[in-house]
Amino acid sequence: MSSKKISIFIILLVAGILGVLIYNYITEKLPKYKWNESYECKSDEPYGTKLLYNLLDEENEVFKINKSILRQLPLKEEHTNYFFIGNYYDTDSTDIEHLMNYVANGNKAFLFTTRFPSQILEKITDFEIIYNYYDTTQVSISFPQNNSNAYKFKYQYLKDTANYYWYCVDSNYFEDTLQQLANFNQLSYVEDNICYYSVKYGKGEIYFHSIPLLFTNFNLIREDGYQNALQCFKYFYKGKIYWDEKNQFLSNSMFFDSPDSSPLRYLLSQKSFRWAWYIGLSLIIIFMVFKSRREQRIIPILNKPQNTTVEFNKAISLLYYQANDNSIVAEEIMKMYLLHLKSKFNINVNISKYESYISEISKRSDLSEDFIKDIFTKHISAIYGDKKNKDSLIDFHRSIEYFYKNSK
Repeated sequence: MSSKKISIFIILLVAGILGVLIYNYITEKLPKYKWNESYECKSDEPYGTKLLYNLLDEENEVFKINKSILRQLPLKEEHTNYFFIGNYYDTDSTDIEHLMNYVANGNKAFLFTTRFPSQILEKITDFEIIYNYYDTTQVSISFPQNNSNAYKFKYQYLKDTANYYWYCVDSNYFEDTLQQLANFNQLSYVEDNICYYSVKYGKGEIYFHSIPLLFTNFNLIREDGYQNALQCFKYFYKGKIYWDEKNQFLSNSMFFDSPDSSPLRYLLSQKSFRWAWYIGLSLIIIFMVFKSRREQRIIPILNKPQNTTVEFNKAISLLYYQANDNSIVAEEIMKMYLLHLKSKFNINVNISKYESYISEISKRSDLSEDFIKDIFTKHISAIYGDKKNKDSLIDFHRSIEYFYKNSK
């Protein structure tokens, strides 16, 4: 195995080990439970409502509304219950109208949410509801019909007790206005203000509780929470309960108050998303490791050099061939020969007086004077003889080539 492959293998191994360590570290740091207020009937988290759902389902027949009130809440039935629990109740006017007709026909609606829905309130009375809240860690819940001690509740997030907004209705306003003029009826108190009350509408009634947190798993496993739930649920008709799951999902998706409900927290809470997140981070780390190494600049592709001299000579030769005049070629050969004599032997020959240079050329080239004289004679013959006779030009060329090869 090459050293490059070994280094890649080591990098991948280290990245894998780091990914496992990061995963273990994060999973250890993550809380065991999700502490956001989901109010989901299938959730066994602290602020889910699985225990509440099971408690109601023990002595009643619970039906889930997961599409719309208009389709799944029957109007022809009587003495049944509609139940909603969540942070906020928000649905369209068509569903509200259907719900009010359902109550008017002799059924009950239980809305456990922080604020009385304004669309429902407008159909019951012209008065508004003045809200209040306690910003504390702990409150007491009491029932005016029950002379027993108050039930204690606290808000906990992770391992610590924290402040919480315990919503309620101002008791003075309730008793002086809503109770006297709008036939509202108080059922339970949070400290000195009202948190659970009801109002008649048609043949039925609407029950409202402003602290849905009291009915979550975290509180129902405690004795105070269980007894409080029994006191609140004694107003239910025995029989059918329509649990609104659709509007519960919509309302809870609007609230992200706690740090536990951040988008990243949700991704890490889902197994498939969590692994996709870790794999993505690992790939980014591997990419950065490889790209951080210095890379050689791209080498441009160079075309193979072409010998243009040969092409040029072929073109010139073709021109001379087409001219069919040997004197022109003979003149060029002689020019090259005279240039050779000048550069190699330092003899500057005047072609019109070549006889005076024959002896000096012969001495320096170490060739006979007759051969030197014969070169100039053949040159004259090639120029002034038959210009179309190739033999004289060839003979002249051969003499020049012999001179080049045999001169010293």
